[in-house]
Amino acid sequence: MTKNSSRFGYIDLLRGWAVIVMIETHVVNAFLYPLYRENKIFSLINFMNGIVAPAFLFLAGYSFMIMLNKKREQIYLWSPVFRKTFIKLIGILFVAYLLRIPYFSFERIINGVDDKLLSNFLKVDILHCISTTMMLMLFIASIIKNQKIFIRIILGLLIAFLSLTGFMWLTNMQNYLPLGIANYLNSSQGSLFPLFPWSSFIFIGALASNVWLEFREKKKEDKYFKILISSGLIMAICGLIYQYLSQNENDTLFWRISPMFFITRIGVVFILLSLFWYWQKIFGDKKSAVLISGNESLLLYTLHLLVIYGMFFDEESLSFIINKTLLPNEVMIFSIILILVMIVTAILWSKIKNRSSRLSAIIKGGIVLVSLLYFFTN
Repeated sequence: MTKNSSRFGYIDLLRGWAVIVMIETHVVNAFLYPLYRENKIFSLINFMNGIVAPAFLFLAGYSFMIMLNKKREQIYLWSPVFRKTFIKLIGILFVAYLLRIPYFSFERIINGVDDKLLSNFLKVDILHCISTTMMLMLFIASIIKNQKIFIRIILGLLIAFLSLTGFMWLTNMQNYLPLGIANYLNSSQGSLFPLFPWSSFIFIGALASNVWLEFREKKKEDKYFKILISSGLIMAICGLIYQYLSQNENDTLFWRISPMFFITRIGVVFILLSLFWYWQKIFGDKKSAVLISGNESLLLYTLHLLVIYGMFFDEESLSFIINKTLLPNEVMIFSIILILVMIVTAILWSKIKNRSSRLSAIIKGGIVLVSLLYFFTN
């Protein structure tokens, strides 16, 4: 959100929480010794870590609907608002693929990329999912002017994506489609966030936001969040009970394609969004490290992945050098240090942008220029 949209600060608070937990999640996944993953405490931590991606996706749809509500008349095919939003989404997709580039060297990519590296490059991560799903929603919004019809289409997409997830995941799409497209449909080739079922979290975010906007117009936000947190509790509890009683409790594939995977996690997201709304209501719109981190979520997402997985140490990454060898207390210290560094970076960058948009543009342009020069000359 922008600095002028403080009444939506609870959205950035949840996004900021998700960024912080995401950093801890990636540190744990990259460095924790496997033996410590087998206890019950880690299972609880792992469950909460698993809420990060649904939260990010949900908020993408939630924020999109707020933007659409403010600029509905200005969004038509290739209008200025459409172009600006579309270019921003293309930029996110570019960053998504850039983070999977095998070598930061044009010459080495041309001469040294084998099938394994190409397959890894074409895997679909959360930024791919966000950008492509929101492009779809943007095109639909630009064509369908009637808001009620648009909402029905989004609801239909939500139901369709949840219903078709099992079919998509159990079908070898590579037999019918190029790998780069097939990876968007299931995880058979290692994609972490294929559109099925992950786009469903974006669709439900858009629908939840639409309902919130209607309640807000009637000055009944309190009622909305009471309903939302109650619904979230029911969904999360039912999902966890179902998982506990199910014979497929430890079947990862079953849970990824089951609607209960979606219901359980979106229930927790409902609870968290409501809690952050109440937090903002009680404590006001004060700037905080968490809120600023939410504002700069794309920056922190990119930077922390480069720190952990960037091949800057004689063509090896920290995740490769350290591997899964750290004890829990060492992982905790590493997480805290990295989180603090990322928060300080977000605060500094936010101050630069607020002080001078021109200076921030020069810095971004300089980074891009230096990166391109290095890429083509390395």
